[in-house]
Amino acid sequence: MSQAIGAAVASVRVANLLGSLAIMMFLLFGGFLLNRDQVPWYCTWIADLSYFNYAYEALAVSTDQPLHSSLIQFGSSVSSIPCN
Repeated sequence: MSQAIGAAVASVRVANLLGSLAIMMFLLFGGFLLNRDQVPWYCTWIADLSYFNYAYEALAVSTDQPLHSSLIQFGSSVSSIPCN
């Protein structure tokens, strides 16, 4: 995305401004500050473009799944964990 902005704009100052604004919009609609349900219907396309949204969703899904009981045992060594 940054390369596309840099290629489309001739001035470094304008490219820096547009890149900063794009990153701020992606952070705003990425799921950290606004919940997906709180985003108005006409701005959902920004949430769909935000790569922060996909990273946050992957992190939420991966931490929501329960761990195996063999990994939670206190004091178990690494060699006792089965490697399948």
